[in-house]
Amino acid sequence: MKNLKKTLEDYKVMFGSGVGEGYITTSPITDLNKKLVSLAGETLIAGQKTTLQGFFARPIEYVGYIKMKNKMVELVFHFGVENTLFETKYYYESLHKVTETRTFKMFSFMGGRDFNFKNKNNKWK
Repeated sequence: MKNLKKTLEDYKVMFGSGVGEGYITTSPITDLNKKLVSLAGETLIAGQKTTLQGFFARPIEYVGYIKMKNKMVELVFHFGVENTLFETKYYYESLHKVTETRTFKMFSFMGGRDFNFKNKNNKWK
């Protein structure tokens, strides 16, 4: 009999209007790697909020990371909760760390964009 237990991958979605990749779950994500991660000169600590040097428009909570098969790291950020009459939904943003100053974000199932952190301007390009 097939294992019916859902994994995080079962909750992966592409948000509409080209916003990007993430997760929508009905309970908080708690089982990610919590070790410190450095990106763009910032140390990310699970449970703390960050704008990631201005990458995000407002501070959102870094939850942890998923180590992928290709040795890249998928960083997961919690950015909202929606309570309805029937359920609660938790929304998470996903961002792939390529190097200390480079990330990759999926915008559709077929493509994405890389972002480079330029230290002299402290800006993402």
